[in-house]
Amino acid sequence: EGRALPPVSGLRRGGEEREVTVLISDIRGFTPLTEKLGAAEVVELLNEYLTLLVDVVIRHEGIIDKFMGDAILCYFGAPVPLPEHRARAVQAALAMQEALGAWNVRRLAAGLPVVATGVGIASGKVIVGNIGSPQRLEYTVIGDAVNLASRLCGKAEAGEIVVTEGVRQALPQVAFTSGGAIHVKGFEAPEAEYR
Repeated sequence: EGRALPPVSGLRRGGEEREVTVLISDIRGFTPLTEKLGAAEVVELLNEYLTLLVDVVIRHEGIIDKFMGDAILCYFGAPVPLPEHRARAVQAALAMQEALGAWNVRRLAAGLPVVATGVGIASGKVIVGNIGSPQRLEYTVIGDAVNLASRLCGKAEAGEIVVTEGVRQALPQVAFTSGGAIHVKGFEAPEAEYR
């Protein structure tokens, strides 16, 4: 029988509209990678992987929103405004892939399988704030940029970073290749994607 917890004191529900950049990363081939592992080994693998990537995000002034299994949702530009949030997100994604590459060299040397991730990045206006019930609040982001980053992450192959047109335009010094366009539920027009 579940019991409601007392309301979280001193915190209010609600949010504000902010322009942020959302980054979502996800391990590619996670199920086959962990099929032969026991629960303790899966937890150890995830903890190493998440520790590595969280450190990178924090160094680039990103906020870790949540872990969703082997996926990470983070954002740049809130709660403290970050003028170059798009650039920070892409720099973080590049550093994530570089850190994973070095980690995988060590894993291979130890006879362990490599762990590859795909990354999706989108920017736009979102609602950021305390969302939930009086018993359980979560400071999080919701909005189209989150949904779009999730879709782009789903399209990213192992080692790829897939971004929107707006993110690409904010980084003229970075070489992107066109990935065509994707149709996203709730969006009127297809969204251009770049890798």
